[in-house]
Amino acid sequence: MEELLLSDEFVKDGSVDLHGHSVIRSHTGTWKASLLIIGVEIGERFAYAGILSNLVTYLTTVLNESTASAASSVNIWSGVAFMLPFLGAFVADSYLAFFKRNDPIPFREPNQLASIQEVKVLRTESRRQLLQTNKFRFLDKATIEDELDFECRTTRNWRLCTVQQVEEVKLLLGMLPIWMACLMYGIVVAQSFTFFTKQGSTMDRKIGRHFVIPSASMQCFNSISVMLFVPVYDRLFVPIAKRLSGKERGITLLQRIGIGMFFSAISMIVAAGIETKRLKAAKDNGLIDMPYATIPISIFWLLPEYVLFGMADVFVVVGMQEYFYDQMPDTMKSLGIALYLSVLGVGSFLSSILILVIEKVTCRKQEQCWFADNLNKAHLDYFYWLLAALSLLNLGMFMTLASCYKYKKVAPSGTENST
Repeated sequence: MEELLLSDEFVKDGSVDLHGHSVIRSHTGTWKASLLIIGVEIGERFAYAGILSNLVTYLTTVLNESTASAASSVNIWSGVAFMLPFLGAFVADSYLAFFKRNDPIPFREPNQLASIQEVKVLRTESRRQLLQTNKFRFLDKATIEDELDFECRTTRNWRLCTVQQVEEVKLLLGMLPIWMACLMYGIVVAQSFTFFTKQGSTMDRKIGRHFVIPSASMQCFNSISVMLFVPVYDRLFVPIAKRLSGKERGITLLQRIGIGMFFSAISMIVAAGIETKRLKAAKDNGLIDMPYATIPISIFWLLPEYVLFGMADVFVVVGMQEYFYDQMPDTMKSLGIALYLSVLGVGSFLSSILILVIEKVTCRKQEQCWFADNLNKAHLDYFYWLLAALSLLNLGMFMTLASCYKYKKVAPSGTENST
């Protein structure tokens, strides 16, 4: 039985096929699955990025919305798009957990697990065993049986929680501060789809004599920088950091997220400087009162901030994916993968609120409005400086939290791994 449970023939995470049978490693995945996933992702990215990148232009030019209102609407639309996969994963995990709780086989006594089929079910249901910790001690009461608990259980079908269940709840609560500290990154990212695009539409977009680059197409440099920097990170940065720190990943996942947050803060500083340069060019050329005139400054001045966003994604987004997946209880792994999307979704909602508040405060006098419809009279540079300051402040708090946050998990083999 032990040899069957530990066999390398099956996948290690307890995955099952459509018929509920354990998955054999040599019969699953491979290029068929990879090509399917890649094809679906390409189609989804074309649809999503195509709408998101051009939506602010459509709202301001075709529907004649104000700059602030259009940016706020785009952030809300983006937030909803990010939250739907997260909610879908949450429903799916809850659905599966319901059937697991109502499956009588996993809850039988150990001496009843005699058949080969039952052994397979036990192996499928196996998960890492969590030791009792001192965090959130008030939850430990759920594992203690007293006379009142016994009375409730006999009269109301009351059921005590196991240490495993309580520790899984602690894992979720322990991730909440990290999740909240990542929201500032979601706010910063939201600006690349709105104000960056509006800035680009006022700049010189010619390449050669006849070709004019669409301002929304500058978004591609974000993705290009991600594709270029990922190999650099994996093949250059990680080996060097591994030698210096002695850690398997070179740096911890929380340190990786923190570095990405630093790049996002720098991107806002760079964006503020470039916007100051754009406003100066408009003033020097007498274009302040001409909102539709092309300012003689190349759109490629926006390239550094897009590249910095891509570098930030390599650290923050990948770091959040790995961190939330790693820390999530085994019964909710798919939710862990989707949890980083909720950071971007809630961050987009918060960005929308922030824009509306700043508009209400600063636009009492038109000459002081940060989000004036005439971008040559607006002060997007002030907005970027504000986001840079908030990002650096948030980064300090995040790194302080990360230095204090250590959680030890117990792998199925019984060895402890520090996260």
